[in-house]
Amino acid sequence: MTTRSVSVTSNGVTTTKIIPDRSQPSAAPSYSEEVDELLSKTTDKGIREAIGAVNSPYTTDFQSGTEQTRNLTSITDSSGFYFNSNLTSIYVGSNVTSIGSNAFYFSTNLNDLTMSEGVTSIGSYAFYYCSGLTSVTIPNSVTSIGDSAFGFSANIASVTIPDSVTSIGSSAFMFCTSLATINCLATTAPTLGSFAFDDVATMKIHVPKGATGYGT
Repeated sequence: MTTRSVSVTSNGVTTTKIIPDRSQPSAAPSYSEEVDELLSKTTDKGIREAIGAVNSPYTTDFQSGTEQTRNLTSITDSSGFYFNSNLTSIYVGSNVTSIGSNAFYFSTNLNDLTMSEGVTSIGSYAFYYCSGLTSVTIPNSVTSIGDSAFGFSANIASVTIPDSVTSIGSSAFMFCTSLATINCLATTAPTLGSFAFDDVATMKIHVPKGATGYGT
């Protein structure tokens, strides 16, 4: 197998990895009754409840056991979470409309993440190398997931992507090596960047029956 070297530099921090050289994401679609059951909710509220999205305006985080609540409208790499090993939990309030590039970059002890509706975009490297995360539910307001947004978050075991998402960037979940369950609720496949699900634990993306555009 041929390999290639990937170097990422962000805010002065460089990470270099040797990865397989592949031209397509490794995960393939699998039609899933579980996804159809999620989509059987007939109201927007029902869909939100099915994927675990909640709504409260303020953002609350825990750092070294200390609670902090703020009225944030966006989260960026200057919001206090970038490279923050003290951050263990965050609830992203519904007043937040975007999670920017590098927002939680290398927050390795973040193990509890809840994003409420309001967030429309998750930027590049937003949750890169957040090795404490074990599951991710994207709220039903997000339309785009940036390049390497969850890359190298090696302990994420499951992710649910709602039908609002129309684009998933290159390497978005690459090297999430524990990722065994991928539920994508869109009946029309989002645009996938190269290596979006490369080197994950599963070869299947669970999609609704009748879904199109996911390939084979």
